[in-house]
Amino acid sequence: MANRLTPAEIADPARLAQRAAELGLPGARSRTAIIELRRSRAARAPLRERARSVDERLVEHLTRRYTAEIVRRGGETSIEQGFKASALRREPLALVDRRDGMVVLHVDGWRYYSRRVGSRAAALSYLCGVDDAGPWAVRVPGAITAVADALRWVTPAEVVKAREAGRRVLRQGDIYAIETTQRYDTPSRWVGEDVRADPDTGETVTSHWWSAYKRRLVHHPADGRKHKPLEVPYPVRFVQQRTLAPGRGSGWGAGD
Repeated sequence: MANRLTPAEIADPARLAQRAAELGLPGARSRTAIIELRRSRAARAPLRERARSVDERLVEHLTRRYTAEIVRRGGETSIEQGFKASALRREPLALVDRRDGMVVLHVDGWRYYSRRVGSRAAALSYLCGVDDAGPWAVRVPGAITAVADALRWVTPAEVVKAREAGRRVLRQGDIYAIETTQRYDTPSRWVGEDVRADPDTGETVTSHWWSAYKRRLVHHPADGRKHKPLEVPYPVRFVQQRTLAPGRGSGWGAGD
């Protein structure tokens, strides 16, 4: 029998030392020498990464996906924080809440500004999800860390009141179509406040065109990521969602 040592003998340093000596095996060592050798090998061996759970892998995937979307929109994804310019570190966004297919990415800390100003408390939060046009991410106040709170903050007051009153509300991206009376029905026109000049005609346009004749709202985004046409069968007025601008600062921007 080539291997005359049992697994139990190999696992126990004392029994291994005794049996190796009895059998006259080459390289026989004392119990203490075997223990030291095994400790030395363990210290040099690379640490095995703990197997991550399905939930952990999903959180990592969602964080990467929405961080990339925030970058695409020109937003910050980390806070360079610390109290000295020579010891700054970047703290990245992390997923802090997940609900109903949406997530909140958040980071806070002490943002370093300059030697004169020093560091000040700072926080970033984004509400993120996926709709018919693909991934989206909107910036909300940094104190918000829950999906439910973020949804309440981004929903216009007019939309909340209409729903409470039992009026129908549809949505296309950052535009809400609120049911109204025939007298106030919106005529055909460009809808929204994201005004720009059409590169072909020079006409002043927005991202959404409403045809009162067809009762259809059509999306014409600058980046080509269209929402599906929205059929509105009732008299309608439109309200645009407003959120914080994605870049550094406290300005306002269109929602999603």
